[in-house]
Amino acid sequence: MAPQPDSEAVEKAMRLRKAAEQGDIAAQEQLGDFYYRGSRGKRDYVEALKWYLKAAAQGSAYAQCCVGECYYYGDGGPQDFNQAKLWYEKSVAQGYIGAQFRLGDYYYLGKGPAQNLSEALAWYRKAALQGYEMDLEQRTDHLVIQNEFHLP
Repeated sequence: MAPQPDSEAVEKAMRLRKAAEQGDIAAQEQLGDFYYRGSRGKRDYVEALKWYLKAAAQGSAYAQCCVGECYYYGDGGPQDFNQAKLWYEKSVAQGYIGAQFRLGDYYYLGKGPAQNLSEALAWYRKAALQGYEMDLEQRTDHLVIQNEFHLP
């Protein structure tokens, strides 16, 4: 028998959903994250994308980046690299550094567009200059080697 959530957790979840349904951006982002990451091993990418899109439509740079991720990987809908780039760019326009890093990945991995290492490095650098650290050193080193030390 699966463990039952306590009544406090259920109440909290109900309040979160109500707030999200009433247009609370932070609640919509949290619900998107909840469904994307899953609970007890169950993920619901369709629900995640639904809530990310609601928050993104209200201008959430974080949710816009998450929508880009969903389209990039085909989570919650069809894989669409053009839509992924569009949503990453919307997020970047608001200064979200995570989306700058994702644009770096977009060009580095070459899914959708042809691989463009100098464009990837430019986006990784922008993110790094603003403090983004996750895997940046490793990816930058790899790009430098592939570009044979000819940095743009």
